[in-house]
Amino acid sequence: MRKSEHFCDFLVLGGGAAGLTGALAARLAGLDVLLAEKEAWVGGATALSGGTIWLPGSHILAQIGIADSREDGLRYLDALIGPDQDAIDRDRVTAFVREAPAFAAFLDEQGLALRHARGWSDYYAELPGGLDIGRTLYCDTFDLRELGADEALLAPGALFSAAHSIEVSKMALGVRSFEAARIALRVAARSVRAKATGARLATRGKALIGRMLRAVRRSGVDLWCGARLVELLVENERAVGAVLDRDGTRIRVVARKGILLATGGFARDALLRARYQAPVGIDATMAPGGDTGDGIRAARDAGATLSMMEEAWWVPGTKTPTGPMVHVWDRCFPHSLVVDTQGERYMDEAGPYMEVGQQMIARHAKLDTDHSWLILESRHRNRYSFGMAPPMITPAGWIESGFLIRAGSIEELAGQMDVEPDRLRATLDHFNRGARAGRDDRYGRGTKAISRYYGDWRVKPNPNLGPVEQPPFYAVRLYPGDVGTAGGVRTDAHGRVLDSNLRPIAGLYAAGNTASGIFGPCYPGAGASIAPGMLFGMQAARHAAQEAA
Repeated sequence: MRKSEHFCDFLVLGGGAAGLTGALAARLAGLDVLLAEKEAWVGGATALSGGTIWLPGSHILAQIGIADSREDGLRYLDALIGPDQDAIDRDRVTAFVREAPAFAAFLDEQGLALRHARGWSDYYAELPGGLDIGRTLYCDTFDLRELGADEALLAPGALFSAAHSIEVSKMALGVRSFEAARIALRVAARSVRAKATGARLATRGKALIGRMLRAVRRSGVDLWCGARLVELLVENERAVGAVLDRDGTRIRVVARKGILLATGGFARDALLRARYQAPVGIDATMAPGGDTGDGIRAARDAGATLSMMEEAWWVPGTKTPTGPMVHVWDRCFPHSLVVDTQGERYMDEAGPYMEVGQQMIARHAKLDTDHSWLILESRHRNRYSFGMAPPMITPAGWIESGFLIRAGSIEELAGQMDVEPDRLRATLDHFNRGARAGRDDRYGRGTKAISRYYGDWRVKPNPNLGPVEQPPFYAVRLYPGDVGTAGGVRTDAHGRVLDSNLRPIAGLYAAGNTASGIFGPCYPGAGASIAPGMLFGMQAARHAAQEAA
């Protein structure tokens, strides 16, 4: 195999949101930067995501008259995470909140065109410091023509290419909703204008990555796609570079000032998931195929300590005949509920998705199963989208394959689910009595601001509750799906990788899903995985530049 050598100041491994941000910040600080991505395009998991970022105290909220502050943000996170964090993780949370306002301004200065996702509440807005109106931001629509030839560096395809995440969640309510119809018309008009002008629109994660790529290329970062990490180079207890495989050529890259690992998590690596997250598999993840733990393994081999490897960004998911599908909002709509394999409810189905996934994992372990059941009735399927299926439309193969069970009675449904009919009937009778009164006296469904945001305001008195009593009835196996893993390399407030003695490994940094999540097993709001990844990518780059100076 051919070998060669390359020199730079700062080497960034991974071209997702964290890596792009780190590369940009390092270049703006005056460093010679090489960004290496193993895939043929950049974007990572963020390109497939809703593209939201959760930032306390941003100027975006201040511009529209919403009061928020670092103090309120920290108070909220303290209440959510609790007192069990150690000093290192506490410092990371404090640094995140301290830097968030300036980071939001930095992103806007670099052309990200941030907007407020008004009404998309913090996921635990009822806690001290929480905001009902939310702290979630997103990028405005981006015309990919602005990238010129670099458009080829973006992964092809995107769901809802003309609709922002905040619009998609509302359109799922179906055309019976005036709000959903109004938003659908707005998105359609946007698409018509784009077609008339030749614009190639991107929204959601693709807009965020497109805007970041534009900024990175304008800054002069050297970008290699198709460059896979083979190993890190460590000399005298300092990371000094890496060996990359670029189109069959082994290249020894010497990084004079530092290395940022931003290669993503390990959601697609069956061995790592079996070791740390059994019995959760890789067939219900929405992470990209390249999410195979490369940077985490390399850091571990270089002496790094790992943390939170049992956690992922859980989202309840299903396994359709054509691939996995996550369920963010449809499980929150009325006329639905989740039961275990014994026909019992065990949680608030409309709660924050990471928490719901954790509750599913615990219940499945108790019952020695891998799934629960999501039950819908006719009004749910007639009124609302279910995953990617519009109201009243059942995709070909869903019934025939057994993915979606349909029955004319509860007893027939129970038989197909292999659940004792009397027990399922008792569960539904209790649920329906509460639903008619708008109350869930067991689990409080509909009491959280985020649940109500995802609910149907036409349904009174509780937008998340409606009885399940009108046939036909439907059931689908529900799994703890995910959009990526949340565990990884332990880092400090500068993004430095820590060894087994919790001391920094000189010259080595990590951010994004390569690093363990800063909020522990909690998820404060939409965009709470992307935002810290990007911010600590910036922190790492600036620390490396300061050390060099």
